[in-house]
Amino acid sequence: MIGSSLEATPVVTAFLYRRGKVLLLRRSARVGTYQGRWAGVSGYMERAPIGQARCELAEEVGAGSGDLSLRGIGTPLLVEDREAERAWLVFTFLFRLREGARITTDWETAETAWVRPAAVGERETVPGLRAGLARVWPPWGSDAFWREMEDVATDTVAGATDLALRGLRAVGQLRGETRARGLRAFAALRPSIGIFPHLA
Repeated sequence: MIGSSLEATPVVTAFLYRRGKVLLLRRSARVGTYQGRWAGVSGYMERAPIGQARCELAEEVGAGSGDLSLRGIGTPLLVEDREAERAWLVFTFLFRLREGARITTDWETAETAWVRPAAVGERETVPGLRAGLARVWPPWGSDAFWREMEDVATDTVAGATDLALRGLRAVGQLRGETRARGLRAFAALRPSIGIFPHLA
């Protein structure tokens, strides 16, 4: 039995949505894990989380940066699959798919479905999928806010303190419940830089 996040494999799961529905992908028989189960767009972590999410979206559904608008960043979710004796640390993201944009799946997907978020739990999914979606749904925030969040998450030039201050300034402009959600997104922006969760 796995009980420690230190043993968990880091992965990303990106949810696409349009017109109030999210895209689910049924995993093909050719993938290494959870064949035949429904999932978001996912993959092993090989770079910074948001960069990995965008990479997986391009590879698995053919969605480029012009097709997508960031609308949510979830705090990492530890998922233990005791049956398989594996654990996953899942970094979740939500993106709005531009109207008129088409998706094109690759060999990892056997079938696609656009479903209402409340119906995700009615399908046989990979472990923790509904909990992961709950971390980023419903969509919220302005284009300007999420552009700033993504800029902070991907900046490789500025120092950690400057990046944290930029993120906090953006969160400080939010009000009410959106500020609380903004702080959670801020905490997950740069998981390798401890100042972000500490300040949040």
